[in-house]
Amino acid sequence: MALEDSAKLNLSLKKILGKAQTSNLKEVYNENLGSNVSIGASTVFGESIPTYTSSSFYTIISGTVERVRLNVTPIEGTKDANGRYQGFQLSLPSDYEASSSNPSVSTAPFTNGSVLNATNGKLQLIPPSFGNGYTVTTYHTSSGLTQITALDARDWVLDYFNGVFFQQDPPSNTAENPVYVDGFIYVGDFVDSLLSSGGGSGNASGQGPVNSLQFHTGSGGISGSVNLLFANNRLALTGTLVVSGTIQANTFDIIHTNLIELNTSGSTNFGNSSDDTHNFQGEYVKLNSGLVVKRIRISSSQTITSDNYYIGVDSFTPSASVTVTLPDASTLQNGQSFVIKDEGGKADLYNVLVQASGSQLIDNQNQVVLESPYSSLMLYCDGSSKFYIG
Repeated sequence: MALEDSAKLNLSLKKILGKAQTSNLKEVYNENLGSNVSIGASTVFGESIPTYTSSSFYTIISGTVERVRLNVTPIEGTKDANGRYQGFQLSLPSDYEASSSNPSVSTAPFTNGSVLNATNGKLQLIPPSFGNGYTVTTYHTSSGLTQITALDARDWVLDYFNGVFFQQDPPSNTAENPVYVDGFIYVGDFVDSLLSSGGGSGNASGQGPVNSLQFHTGSGGISGSVNLLFANNRLALTGTLVVSGTIQANTFDIIHTNLIELNTSGSTNFGNSSDDTHNFQGEYVKLNSGLVVKRIRISSSQTITSDNYYIGVDSFTPSASVTVTLPDASTLQNGQSFVIKDEGGKADLYNVLVQASGSQLIDNQNQVVLESPYSSLMLYCDGSSKFYIG
């Protein structure tokens, strides 16, 4: 007998809807076992299937397929109207781990007794679409090991994806139910594994600590290092960075360095506020250009700030003396300087008074008076409580 039309329809419909055919008496929604068409990256063979070669059990060919004898057991809830099992499931033998040379042995799904349909496609038989030699051989043991031929009256079919064996017309002698299936299982990498490892030879895996960047080392290998990590949108480098090209960034945050070399054809800015301090250490500072420092012009008495340098006093416009009060010396740097200049040229009529803060001193005096036209005064500070005329 051939497969009945109802069985064919059930097989096709259930396959499309992601279910296995275990019984003609079950509607799609009653089938508990899933099935699939092998299209997901996690269940698509990522390596070439070799040309079939006759081989003994547990022989691995080209690192991708292994010949095994699978156990066959009935699936509960799949009996027909006569109480005979129609659905069976395939599993690895109980001594697989001791017998196989598979590099992934003892790691799921390559463990003793692993049931194919429970692995969601991670354990598959190689179907005959890759060559007729991959067609499985099925046996019962009613009178010794006996092959169940393709044209056996039970009319059977095997799902190579999930390892479910279905027989439309179960034999009346239950001893003739299938017991073993000989075939080839896939032991290579699936597509998702190759994608996550960057392609490679198919055997590459992440190297180094978590978050380490991976680098191609040749021959499909990759490497990672604790010295170069990327996590939380932050790239952390421990060691020396050598750049032969250009580094571009919106912001450079230099935490600590012993040497900075700036080569630029444009403008360079240091700091972002007036209270920043920039220390340049060396024998001397050489400028191959003009020097520009901050200048302010005042026409009334006021206290200057720490970021001033040249203080120009307009002694002409106000027609009155102008007092320039220096900042608290303790808030300044040791050696910080100021230059006060009578820019109005009327200091002889309207004196310019330069006075220290509080009880602080300028050359042991609290104030100095500019009383000559266009006179000037250069001061430097000890960073504590005194100013000195330079």
